[in-house]
Amino acid sequence: MSVDHLYIPRHTLKLISTTLREIPELCIDLEIALTKQDRLSMRGGNRRPKRPSEQPLPFSEDASEAGETLHHVLGTWVRAVCEQRDLEYMPIGYTHWHGEFVGPLRPDEKRVPPGYNLDNTPDLSKWLNRHLISLGMTEGADTAVNDILDAVEVIRRIVWPRFREPDNTARTEAARATVLNQAGITAVARELGDEYRHLGARRVKYLCEQGYARPAPGPWRPDWPTMYVVGDVMDAHLAHPIRPRHTKESA
Repeated sequence: MSVDHLYIPRHTLKLISTTLREIPELCIDLEIALTKQDRLSMRGGNRRPKRPSEQPLPFSEDASEAGETLHHVLGTWVRAVCEQRDLEYMPIGYTHWHGEFVGPLRPDEKRVPPGYNLDNTPDLSKWLNRHLISLGMTEGADTAVNDILDAVEVIRRIVWPRFREPDNTARTEAARATVLNQAGITAVARELGDEYRHLGARRVKYLCEQGYARPAPGPWRPDWPTMYVVGDVMDAHLAHPIRPRHTKESA
């Protein structure tokens, strides 16, 4: 334990925070992989199966297992933090349980809706990120670092399997053909070499909001964020260079 009573160094807590913030959007990409709805963007051609038995099942066991593992890891550490630091788990953004408080709420207060699923991966990740220091002060939390990073890395490899190609050209071509949300594009850009080192979250958001990259045609589920062809964002990034004074702000 450090002098500030942390079992996890502060620079490592920053890494964990970055990873936890990535999880809600990553879960959306995982859901696409889970139901194989990414098959049109990840596979070339329009070959139809010769027999019904050739039709692949619309379900990915690897994606399901990876999602369950991440959920278990986050839930385990949320429980550990609550028990050791004497905290109550409530989803971020809410201040009262349904039926717990009688009377009008202030503008900054919000009840948990009836029937709300408290045990979901995005909410667990948001709660841990909000209580990051409490996590760092939880006994045994040094093992949480590898637990969380390893579980997220497995999902990344499922969602973006071909972005791990050793050949840079193959990796870039794989990225170009894929459809992802803004957070996914930001994460993929880290794998694409020096040319895309400034294709960070703010840069991706700017290119998309300015219309330099157009949304990919759906249909997509209404609750999903806007999806983009990664190659379109990559092209827009190179076609509209960043002014030098903005390069530090693009990450």
